[in-house]
Amino acid sequence: MPFLVFVLGVVLAVVGLIADSSGVGCLGAVVAGLGVLWLRRRYVTARPPGAAGFDALRAQSVSAKRRGDFAEAERLLMRAVDAGDPEAMFDMGRLIEERDGIEASERWFRMAAEHGHKVARTAFQPGAMFNRDGTTPLDH
Repeated sequence: MPFLVFVLGVVLAVVGLIADSSGVGCLGAVVAGLGVLWLRRRYVTARPPGAAGFDALRAQSVSAKRRGDFAEAERLLMRAVDAGDPEAMFDMGRLIEERDGIEASERWFRMAAEHGHKVARTAFQPGAMFNRDGTTPLDH
């Protein structure tokens, strides 16, 4: 539907030019512009829904971690992890690594990598931190 509005606007603008009618041409330009805005809103999303909430949870988690409250930091991150935020999964890996060591953090880095976190994925390449001998690659 947004594409049709855009096309209608372009057609009106061209008809306005051909008929030498500035009113129809201006109307066409406005309709085409509205079509573009509608297309942009519908198909171009820079961030997934809820990303701002995830950002807030991660920021609060960082504050808790700086205060030394690892339990609160973990609780906040788990809310975003449960909602599927790969950044929170990665941050959970970093938190667990700092608190419990690298071995304990692998499951969180793996989860982040499997959800598309690019930095976490590099840790599972052959020869990297969690795949030194090349026998523990990502599932997909």
